[in-house]
Amino acid sequence: MSLRPILWQDVLALSAALRDIPRHLRRDAVRNALRCAEAADAWRKTHGKRHPEWGDGTLAAVCGAADRGLVPGGGAEAANLMLIFQEISYWRSEKAEKNELKRIF
Repeated sequence: MSLRPILWQDVLALSAALRDIPRHLRRDAVRNALRCAEAADAWRKTHGKRHPEWGDGTLAAVCGAADRGLVPGGGAEAANLMLIFQEISYWRSEKAEKNELKRIF
């Protein structure tokens, strides 16, 4: 499985969505958003249309970006952005490791 390219508006939408989530749950929320976006993209590729709940496979669609302001601001926002970028890096390295293992076996 893959994930659609992650654009700046996806990161901002996810950061905005994290505002309503307690700090101790945000890492899991980011990971869940990545999983949902990946599943929605697979759905889109299979069915030729948006996933009914998670949209077109972008993080912005998963986060309901149309309902949120996409302007970052404040110290909490910086912490959210750092967390998001860390989790995206972790997500990508984990996928690369799995793909490497598939090539070996």
